[in-house]
Amino acid sequence: MTPSITVAICTRHRPRDLRRCVESLARTEAPTVPVEILVIDDGDAPLDPTHLRILAEGHGYSFRCIHNPGPHGLVHGRVLAIREAAGDVVLFVDDDIEMERTYLTRLADAYTEHPEAAGIGGVDTLTHGKRSMAKVYRRVFLLESGKPGRLSPSGFNGSMEYWLSATRPFETEFLSGCNMSFRKSAVQHVTPAHWLEGYSHGEDMVLSEEARQAGPLFAYPTLKVEHHRSPESRVPSVKTAYTTVRNTYYLLELRRSPWWSYSALYWTTLGLVLKDTLKPKRWPLVPSYFRALKDVSADLLSRKP
Repeated sequence: MTPSITVAICTRHRPRDLRRCVESLARTEAPTVPVEILVIDDGDAPLDPTHLRILAEGHGYSFRCIHNPGPHGLVHGRVLAIREAAGDVVLFVDDDIEMERTYLTRLADAYTEHPEAAGIGGVDTLTHGKRSMAKVYRRVFLLESGKPGRLSPSGFNGSMEYWLSATRPFETEFLSGCNMSFRKSAVQHVTPAHWLEGYSHGEDMVLSEEARQAGPLFAYPTLKVEHHRSPESRVPSVKTAYTTVRNTYYLLELRRSPWWSYSALYWTTLGLVLKDTLKPKRWPLVPSYFRALKDVSADLLSRKP
């Protein structure tokens, strides 16, 4: 049986991005199953969804907009969306994406093809392949595994770069946060971890890991979005640098990773430090990497008998 779909958009103070996103949804080829568009508004004051509702309902989709009263942050928006979703499948899309016209029909077909799937995700067509030296850097410092569906030894998802060149669906350990879907039953019990407060770096990995307990995840190269990566960042880049390392450590813990993965994380962080040291504009990020490693080291040492 083909599941119904809730398209969940978690947004905060990005009205132009959100409108473009919903406009692209209103141009999609409608699947034969019910589709709900659910906006989770995490802003300081409720937004006016009137125009968005007209767009969605004019295309035959139901529409709801829920203002999140708190606690705030992306992970809390995701959890609220899961709780409120009417669909059997919750498709999370970022508010700064545009969806390819056949995405929803292909997604519905994908769940029919893989009834065992706990989650299915797509690709970002605006992801550009790295130059040869960049690929060498990413491989040397373990930012990628070299295999599309595998995280690197240190827990990074740089191998997602290879998704666009894939010619068929493949099983994967993780899905891309900008367009990832899960059966509601596979993620309905997820709870926000304390380390996901604020920017929530890695929340897509947490949801992926939760869903994998119920069944496999698949990446479909035919499910395409354009992820514009809004310049209206949720948090300063200094905080992002810190959580890139700190939250990856917690993800290693969540996955019960072997001891050598923690050594790999130190090596990967060294690579990030070297890269940003070569770019004067990114020098302010470097202390954040060291602060994250200091906190990781303190946590690891506290666990020794």
